[in-house]
Amino acid sequence: MKGTEVKRTTIDPRYYFDLNIKLMALCGLRCSMTKTIGSFINKVPTLMANLVGIAVFVSEFNLLVDAVHLRDSALAAQTLGQLVSNTQCITKGLLFAFSIEKLQPVFHEIRILWEKYQPEEEIQKSIVKDADRTLTFCKCYVTANFSCLVSFSLPMAVKLFLQYQSRVATNHTYDVSQTMLLVKYPFEITDTSTFAIVIFLEEFLLVMNVVFWVSSDTTFAQTTTHLCLQFKVLKRDIEKMFNYEGPDGKEILLQLVERHRELLRYRDNPKRVFLKTIITMFF
Repeated sequence: MKGTEVKRTTIDPRYYFDLNIKLMALCGLRCSMTKTIGSFINKVPTLMANLVGIAVFVSEFNLLVDAVHLRDSALAAQTLGQLVSNTQCITKGLLFAFSIEKLQPVFHEIRILWEKYQPEEEIQKSIVKDADRTLTFCKCYVTANFSCLVSFSLPMAVKLFLQYQSRVATNHTYDVSQTMLLVKYPFEITDTSTFAIVIFLEEFLLVMNVVFWVSSDTTFAQTTTHLCLQFKVLKRDIEKMFNYEGPDGKEILLQLVERHRELLRYRDNPKRVFLKTIITMFF
C-alpha cells in the first residue's frame, strides 16, 4: 500500500510446480507456467497406455470369470481388486490427459497471482512453510508410489536375471508361465519373445498407471494449496487496510474487493479440471 510499503519475499511458483510438470512429461503430457504448449501428439502415450489397459482389463475379466466358476474366492478377490485398480488408473489418466487444456490456464493464473501479490514479511515464513509442506508431501507421495511399483516389479526382474545367469545349465530355457499381472490372455505364451513383449507391456502399463495417479493427485494438491495461500495473503492485506488512514484508502479498498473477486473466479477452475478424476477414485 502507498506510504506503508514493506519488504516482500519472492515465491516462485515454477519451483513448486516443477515436480508436477516433470511428472506429466513422463507420460508425454506437456504443460508450462509461462506459455501454452502441447498438442494431440502429447496425448499419444496416454492413449497407448489406455489401449494396453483395455486389453489387460479383458484378460483380467476372463481370469475373474474362471476364478468364480472354480469357486476360488482368494483368486477372485485378488483379480477383482487388480481389475478395479487398473480401471481407475486408466480412466484417471485419460480424463487428466484431456483436461490439460483446462489445466494450462490454471498454471498461468497461479503464476500471475504470485507475480502480483507476494506475501508481506510478517507472514512470509508462514506462507513459505505451508507451500513447502505441500511440496514435501507431494514428493513423499510420489516416492511412496514409485517404491511400491519397484517392489512389485522387483521379483519378476530378479527371477528373469537368475534365469539368464543359469541359461547355459538350462539350455537357454526360460520359465514363461508366470506374468506380472493376474490375467488370462486369449493366447498361450510359449516362447521368450512373446513373453518379453507381454512383460514389457505390463510394465509399461504399471508405470503409466502410477504416473497418472500421482500426477493428478499432486497437481490437485498444489493448485488448491497455492490458491488458498493467495486467500491468506489477501486476508492479511485486508487486515492491514483497516489500520490504514491514508487519502487513497478508498482506492485500495476497491482494489482489494476486485482482488477477492478475482480469487473467487480462479477458485473454481481446479474443480473443473479435477472433479471427474477425483470421482473415479470412488468407483
